[in-house]
Amino acid sequence: MSYILNRLSEATREMIIASKPIQSTFSESALFKLMLDRKAVKVKGGKELTAKVSLNVGALGGAYSGTAVLNVDPDDPFVTATYDWAQYYEPITIIGKEEIENSSPEAVFNLVSELKDLRMEAMRDTLSTDIYATNVAEHIVGLREACDDATNTTTYAGISRGTYTDWKGRYYANDGTDRAYTYKLLSRCLDGTLFRGKTANTGVSDVAGINKIKELVQGQQRYTDSELAKLGFTAVMIDGRDVIADEYCPTGNFFWLYLDPKVLNMTINSNRNFWLRPFQYAEKQDAATAFIFLECQMVCTMPKRNARIISLSADL
Repeated sequence: MSYILNRLSEATREMIIASKPIQSTFSESALFKLMLDRKAVKVKGGKELTAKVSLNVGALGGAYSGTAVLNVDPDDPFVTATYDWAQYYEPITIIGKEEIENSSPEAVFNLVSELKDLRMEAMRDTLSTDIYATNVAEHIVGLREACDDATNTTTYAGISRGTYTDWKGRYYANDGTDRAYTYKLLSRCLDGTLFRGKTANTGVSDVAGINKIKELVQGQQRYTDSELAKLGFTAVMIDGRDVIADEYCPTGNFFWLYLDPKVLNMTINSNRNFWLRPFQYAEKQDAATAFIFLECQMVCTMPKRNARIISLSADL
C-alpha cells in the first residue's frame, strides 16, 4: 500500500474517532436523538445479542391458613430473547486522479473529511429508514416487529407471541380504514401501553401528523421546551409525553414507545462500532476504497409497553 493510502486511512480513522460517531451520526435524527438523550443507545460486544425476559409470570403463592402445605415447586420465569446483529457498511472510494491531485496533507485531510461526512450521513439515513421498515434479511428488526401483536409478526427475537402473550406489542390497525388524528385516540392508545405499572414515554409521528396534532393541543399550549426544540426538531406534548416529528416515520403511522436502556434501545457491537477497514487499491481499477462497518440491532425486551397506530390521515 502506498504512502498516500496509509495517510488517507490514518486521517479517516482519526476523524471518525474524533467526531464521536455515535453522537454525531444519531443526533441528526429525531428518534435516535431521543434515544441518545435517554441513554437508549448502548455499545456491547459478543457474537450473540441476547436478553433474559420474564413472560406470562403468575403467582406461585397465595393465601393460606394454619398448617396448609405451601407450594415449593421451582420456577424459572425467564425466557431468552435472541437478536441477530444487523450489518451495515459504507464505502469511501478515491480514484487515482483524486489521489494525485490531493497529495498534500491539507488536501488529503479535506478530501477525506468531505467523503467521510457524506458516507456517515448515508449510513444514518439507512438506519433511520430501516428502523421503521418491514424487516428483511440482514437489516434491523425495527419498530413494526417490536410493536406488533402477532397480526404481522408472530415470532419476535425467537419467541412465539402465541405461546407468550406478554410478548405482544400494541397494534391498532382500524381494518386499514383511514381515520382522523384525535386526542382521544392517541390518549387511549397511550393508556393501552400500560404494563407492569408504566406506559410509553415517547410518541413518534410523521411530519404531516405532527402538524395535525399541534392543532389538537394548541389550546392547551402543550408545546415542549425540551432540548429537541432547541435543536430544531418539531415536538409537542400529549399527556406529559414528548411527541416528535420524524421525517423517516411512514405516512399515517404513529408510535408510542418506551425508550429506555433496558426496555427499548439500539445496541451497537463494540467490534464493529463504525470500524474502518483501511484503503486498498481495487483490482484492475485506478481507485482505492476503504469501508466503514457497523453492526447493530434494535432490542425491545418489553413489546407490550409500545404501540403502533396505522391508517391515520392528516386530511380528515
